[in-house]
Amino acid sequence: MRTPKKMVLVIAIMMFTALMAGGCANDQNQAIAQTMAALTQQALSLPVITFTPEPTWTPTLTVAPSETPTITPTPTPDFTDFAKVTPAPASVNTAIYQGVNFKFVKYEVNALSKPMDPNSTTGTETEYDRGKPTANLYFMTDTSEMYRTVVNTSSFVIVTFSDGENMTIYEGWEKNGGALKGFYASEKADSVGEVDFAFGIPKEGMEITQLKIAENRDAKDKAVVLYQK
Repeated sequence: MRTPKKMVLVIAIMMFTALMAGGCANDQNQAIAQTMAALTQQALSLPVITFTPEPTWTPTLTVAPSETPTITPTPTPDFTDFAKVTPAPASVNTAIYQGVNFKFVKYEVNALSKPMDPNSTTGTETEYDRGKPTANLYFMTDTSEMYRTVVNTSSFVIVTFSDGENMTIYEGWEKNGGALKGFYASEKADSVGEVDFAFGIPKEGMEITQLKIAENRDAKDKAVVLYQK
């Protein structure tokens, strides 16, 4: 762009035209011609000014890192191989009762109790006390035929509840003053065995800290600890 040079030429031409219109003398015309020549030469000697537009600012969007949490699924126990069943953390989580190996799998408070083994054909979802939550203990065994032969209605259980300060101990079935509401014991199947117990919770905030089992009431002094927190 050369705007300064053009402006000088236009001004010079305008001055010359004005003086001519005023009837100037020849010597004046000569002076004007010399002046115009000098202005023209000066205008031609001026440096060319080039206008460079500023770069266009383009905003950069930085995408925030994904905040999707990584979910680690809890592995499902292999119900076809007792050796692959990992017992849940507890001070006592494995035991031998009547020659059968037990592994503690989980403890949960739920209104419904249901066998863990997906291949179970005898266990069903059970509800006690019209949906009132019960404390449920789940065990896997290395023998599939558990009902009647190992665990039955004559089995005697001793369960201890605690809230960290107070402790309550129940013995036997609920109908006899105990807290045991029901149990599931697997019958002969292709998978490994399972035994589950459901207990009424004596007081809100309490949880099971120990479970013992004996063949009957008379043998309670020889009860085996299946689970201890």
